[in-house]
Amino acid sequence: MLNKGSKINLSIEKFGNTGEGISHIGEIPIFVKYTAPGDEIEAEITVIKKNYAEGILKRIIKPSPLRVTPPCPYYGKCGGCDLMHIDYENQLKLKKEMLSNTIRHISLIDADTSECIPSDKTLRYRNKFQAPFGICENKVILGFFKYNTHKVIPIKDCLLQPEWVKNIIDITENWARRERIPVYNEITSKGILRHLVVREVGKKLIIILVATQNIKDKAGTFKKAILEIYPNSVILININKLKGNAVLSDKCVFLTAETSLPSDFYGIKFNLSPLSFMQVNQDIMNKIYLKIIEKIKKHNKPIIIDAYSGTGILTYSLSAYAEKTIGIEIVEQAVKDAEKIAAENEIRNSVNIQGDCAKILPEIIKKTEAENPQKEIILILDPPRKGLDENTSEVITDCKKINEIIYVSCNPATLARDLKILNKCYDIESITPFDMFPQTHHIETLVCMKRKS
Repeated sequence: MLNKGSKINLSIEKFGNTGEGISHIGEIPIFVKYTAPGDEIEAEITVIKKNYAEGILKRIIKPSPLRVTPPCPYYGKCGGCDLMHIDYENQLKLKKEMLSNTIRHISLIDADTSECIPSDKTLRYRNKFQAPFGICENKVILGFFKYNTHKVIPIKDCLLQPEWVKNIIDITENWARRERIPVYNEITSKGILRHLVVREVGKKLIIILVATQNIKDKAGTFKKAILEIYPNSVILININKLKGNAVLSDKCVFLTAETSLPSDFYGIKFNLSPLSFMQVNQDIMNKIYLKIIEKIKKHNKPIIIDAYSGTGILTYSLSAYAEKTIGIEIVEQAVKDAEKIAAENEIRNSVNIQGDCAKILPEIIKKTEAENPQKEIILILDPPRKGLDENTSEVITDCKKINEIIYVSCNPATLARDLKILNKCYDIESITPFDMFPQTHHIETLVCMKRKS
């Protein structure tokens, strides 16, 4: 009989679909984070439900051969990494297995999954750092949330971030303490400092102080300290008064004359603004985009519809191999940025349309088919974590003119759900996992599909 708070010895049998180890007491599965198949452990039961239980690792009695010593002193304390105790080759095998199991279980499709494409860097690979402010021992700190809580664990370094993170944390904490700026409290909604967000673009930095009000009058010393070490940085205050977990608002106050940084991707030149989205692992983003380009190049100048196109970087990267590219994006500012990028790069065969894919995709497909009856249409899908809504999925399956689908996903569960619907009319040609996020259970997936004959 399991009791909450009881300590029991367990043999970890396999991995779960979010990277935790699984053992059993009778028929009841017990999930324990930071464990690996082959571990003999002592665990404390923390959650008991009708069909499963959860525990926390208290002691390793006999380690699994898959184990390595995590190099990070914060591992297991902050809620960032959850696979750093597994050697990298086995992380890749695990991610392939998790993806395959998720697709099979949810979509009921038994399709082959390719080997997981590794990241060239397994540490220091991220180009974006995001950390909440907190209070520890009556001092302002930066850190990460402890797993499944909103308690901020103070950190001085993160091994997933570039080396600059140590200086940035030190400068920011010293400044905040000196200026005595209160930290935002999520419960009371009082306080000012919320988050620090830093993005690296071409060896330069965009640094964002997220606060509930304009603190420009107190940020002069912060700006000076940053620019002494990292000149040419873009520095700004993002004013976010909203309750909830959205980190950034659309209101920015710049402390520097520069408001964006120049970048280049597959020959497409653009300026990255502080609120623009970009994948955190440039190496893996390159590999995914290259695979998509190679796929498109095999066709004879198709029409490409890029749903969820953002600022259009992928859309424009494909324009040289297409008769026409059409980007669909719901965010107005992203569409404006895309238009600017097209003009600056003199791209003539691409259009951007603002709107909700679920509502406007049928009309766009119908119009495209009428204007280009001899051209095949390839649809690219790169939705947010929630995946496609049901209406969008049904629209796609109803359109017989879409010959191929290229689906980029950051969430195996919603991908599997969408594939179950799309598979009614489209065969899966390939499923390729990419390790966008080493040391964590998260994964990026590229699925290529072809309409059934």
